[in-house]
Amino acid sequence: KLKDQQEREIAHILLDCCLQEKTYNPFYAYLSAKFCEYEKRFQITFQFSIWDKIRDLGSLSTTAFSNLVKLVTHLLKTKWLSLTVFKVIEFSDLDKPKVQFLRQVLSALFLETEQEVLNHIFEKLADNPKLGMLHEGLKLFLTHFLMKNTQAHPDIKEGGLLKDKIDLVTQTLKAKESKVKL
Repeated sequence: KLKDQQEREIAHILLDCCLQEKTYNPFYAYLSAKFCEYEKRFQITFQFSIWDKIRDLGSLSTTAFSNLVKLVTHLLKTKWLSLTVFKVIEFSDLDKPKVQFLRQVLSALFLETEQEVLNHIFEKLADNPKLGMLHEGLKLFLTHFLMKNTQAHPDIKEGGLLKDKIDLVTQTLKAKESKVKL
């Protein structure tokens, strides 16, 4: 049995090792997922560690930034992290690193994840009334930052797929909103 401090250290060390790799190594994402599977508390610990990195995105090296994007994307699409990982982002005051981070994570998430899984990920957010601000912030980001970029996507087919998936997720979010209001 590990002490709380040791559990936190495991999450911090895994995250730091992942970010220090010259190229992204999915080993850290799989190992992180195993810890989360073993004990739910690890999900919270990883989320706090990732929040610290998100708050400090501007100081990360290009490689560390890229590795964080890939790690967060992996943990989101495998459902070991939820969209609450973006709770620390102030959507009304986005700086360039946060816009870039969100754009890369969400684009990868949309392109690499089956529609059914995507709907589930976003429905969990829409189902929680306490996450209204995050819900609204993500919805705005999807339409204003991500959707606008689909036309400029270097791969026309991928850009179209991205647009279709964003449309479906925003419809899902709006449908959930109507049910909540009734």
